[in-house]
Amino acid sequence: MYKKYKHIHIINTHGIGDVIMMFPLVSILIGSSKKISFSLKSETEVNLLRIFFREQNFEYISIKDCIFKNNKFFQFILYIYQLRKLKPDIIISSFGMHPEITALASFFSLVRKRIGWSGLLNFLNTTTLKAIEGKHKSENHELITKSLGITYQKNQKKKVLFNPNKKLLLKYKNLLKFYQNKHNISLWISIAPGSGEIENHKRWPQNKFTRLINAIHEKIPNIGIILLGNRIEINLNESIEKSVINKELVFNFTGKTSIEETAHLLYLCNLTIANCNGLSHLASAVGSKVIGLYGPTDPKFTGPFTSRLFAVSLKMSCSPCYKRGYITGCGNPVCLSDLTVKQVFDTVQKVVIKKNEYSIGRMCAR
Repeated sequence: MYKKYKHIHIINTHGIGDVIMMFPLVSILIGSSKKISFSLKSETEVNLLRIFFREQNFEYISIKDCIFKNNKFFQFILYIYQLRKLKPDIIISSFGMHPEITALASFFSLVRKRIGWSGLLNFLNTTTLKAIEGKHKSENHELITKSLGITYQKNQKKKVLFNPNKKLLLKYKNLLKFYQNKHNISLWISIAPGSGEIENHKRWPQNKFTRLINAIHEKIPNIGIILLGNRIEINLNESIEKSVINKELVFNFTGKTSIEETAHLLYLCNLTIANCNGLSHLASAVGSKVIGLYGPTDPKFTGPFTSRLFAVSLKMSCSPCYKRGYITGCGNPVCLSDLTVKQVFDTVQKVVIKKNEYSIGRMCAR
């Protein structure tokens, strides 16, 4: 494909979910630019891009590395310095980034073409985009490509980009088969009960995850449960593991796997159950079915961008309430705490049994 642009830089300094929602955009831009670089939150997000775009050699700026004695002014100056060193021709703000901060950063980078989103500093952008209400974040990214004269290819939006690493796939396939044979497991379900560092209000209660696992083991025999999460969620998942009845059918990988290893475990599972978190997006990105539990957030806007999402929500009049400046919630998230175990379990039954997923075939075939 003809490379229309020389060097595009994309700013996306949020977490795993936001970076994954950017994948369709990145996939399109790869075919239209000789070089793509990023401003990202940390090494985890960089590794995500490396997993899904293995043949690309992306340059990046890690925002967590732009620290100068906790002085935000000097932190910003250091970031601008690193941005100028990359010498991009175009700077793009991914949808959902702070419009004023990204507009300032793009302007001081001295890059001629700056694409940002509607805000108070529109005049600093060369192109300002206005979000389409009700559209998913990934769909709003199409406005970026249109502004560059690029169109999405057919089926590009929800295309699964994951290409497993053969060694890792074999490692975890053999491990799951070992447990499968030892405990007569028929199907694997991964569960991600966490929700990041500062967004605890997006979590379904811990005791309900325990009761859900117990209900699954009681009603659907021979189910293997894999608990996943990062290091800050170790205590949470250990508490769940210790509280379940059939402990021999629960396998806790929390904090023990890299982001790439986690992706392969999710790939081998028949189903993932998760709050609104990065692992729900990662599960969808590897092509797995996802049961998502939602209250403060709207799955139609920030949920996994896939047709294989089964959203469970009470749809209360006060939700979704999640927005910039209000990311820690109301302090009493009844939109999640009132969601019953039965409601979630009924969805599990529909997905597992009615969707003909009650077999080990999916894992063994991969």
